[in-house]
Amino acid sequence: MKYSNQQRFLRASLRSVRGLVVVASFCFISGCGKPPPLVVSKGKPTPDFTFVDLESGEKSKLSDLKGKIVIADFWASWCGPCQATMEHFQSYPKEHPDWGDKVVLLAVSVDESQDAAKKHIEKKKWTAGRNVWIGTENPAAKAYAGKGIPAGYVVDADGLLVAAGHPGKTDLAAVVDALLAKPAESD
Repeated sequence: MKYSNQQRFLRASLRSVRGLVVVASFCFISGCGKPPPLVVSKGKPTPDFTFVDLESGEKSKLSDLKGKIVIADFWASWCGPCQATMEHFQSYPKEHPDWGDKVVLLAVSVDESQDAAKKHIEKKKWTAGRNVWIGTENPAAKAYAGKGIPAGYVVDADGLLVAAGHPGKTDLAAVVDALLAKPAESD
């Protein structure tokens, strides 16, 4: 069977369109064009994220804290179990004065609104550490708090995750003390 140039062109165009439909369908299903989800794994660099300081309103990043040990407690005002762990979080400065400026306490709210988090902190008079907000839409909220809150993490001075778990069941302070007790590595 002989095809005219016009018919050959139409057949080739249809094949191209079908190919594009297949590729577009694959991308739609697999999420092409979207950044891969953040993954939080012990012993690996912690995924960076931006947060808003609830006191100053300034934006910062987790990576800005590199060089310090960070205890991060992910919580929300509506989370019942978070209230007890955040109360305990407030005791760290008094219980561990030797931490000084080597350790940053980061209370990370995943409340829907910054205002809800700020009002709750003021009502509870939680002033230990830095009270920050990332909200629910931040990819970090899904990575760090996606399995449930409260969620506690210890990040070493090099930005590696060294401990993760429920802050009421994981002795985050002991992990920090062990990190501080390690002799500094010489070059």
